[in-house]
Order: sequence, then C-alpha cells, then structure tokens
Amino acid sequence: MTQTEIDQAIKDQIGTNPEELVPSNPDIVKALANYATEAARVAAVLNNNLQSNYLTGFQNWSQLVMAGKIPNTDPPHPPTGYFAAKASDGWTYVIHGGDPVMAMPPIPQVPTAGPAGVVAIGSRIAVTNFWSALPQDTAPANFTTPGPTATQDGAVGFFTKVASPFGGWWEKVG
Repeated sequence: MTQTEIDQAIKDQIGTNPEELVPSNPDIVKALANYATEAARVAAVLNNNLQSNYLTGFQNWSQLVMAGKIPNTDPPHPPTGYFAAKASDGWTYVIHGGDPVMAMPPIPQVPTAGPAGVVAIGSRIAVTNFWSALPQDTAPANFTTPGPTATQDGAVGFFTKVASPFGGWWEKVG
C-alpha cells in the first residue's frame, strides 16, 4: 500500500487524521517506537486468531466434503489479515490489509463410489456387534461376505450388510 492509501485506511477504519502534526516532545520518539512495537504485536495476535478460526472452519468444510455431503467447488477462502502501518504523523496503527492471513490449504477430493458390490468395512461402533460402512462401500443390503473379511480396525470375520438411509453398516455374524 502507498502512504496515501495507508493514511486513507486509517481515516476510514480508525477515524483519526494521520496528517495532523505531532507535538514536539523529546519523549515522543520513544512513545512512537513503543507504539509501533505494540501495534505489530497486536496485528500478530489478530492474525493468529483469524488463522485459527479459518482452519477450524476449513476443517469442518473438508469433513463435509469427505463425507460426500457437499461438493468441493466452493471452499472457504482465508480472511484478509491485519498489519501495523506507520501513518504520515509517525504513529503506527493496526489496519486491515489486502493480503490473506495465510495460503489456502489443499482442497480435498470428493470420494467417488466404487463399482457395485464393493465391500468396505470401517471401524467398530462402540462395543456393539456393528461396524461402519466406508464411503466406497457399495455392497447391497443383506449381503453376507462369502469368506472371512478384515475391517479397517483389524477385526476379521463374516459380516452382513444392514441397510439404513445413511448408507448402512455391517453386522458381524461369525
């Protein structure tokens, strides 16, 4: 940003006029330096908070994509960050900048359904006799594995697919 753009951003965002003269005082140089250091620290804290909030939202969005509930075509974009900018009057202000607070993480790829009849058994559901069906599982309801089958969590046995509106799960039957 140019000095004129910085001064205008300060006027717009903070309401002070950086073009007004600073009073002459021997302690003013020290005050300006201290204020610049503090403004940089505040900008860093604000950016860390923005980054943390953004990553939480991006992770939530990614989980919905990976579950196949939403497409990956409209990812959340990183927010614009803050920075400490020195105004024409010598004071340093924290203003909203033009750059994103961080780079966008990789976009997850939408899982694709496998061919019909693919058995994909996930992890055990609590201490029940049921295991989750993985997204690539396309076995029909009431299908029983013809031989011992390993699950994602390492259990081995015979399983029968149980239908549900949510894709189903697997019951261990032997």
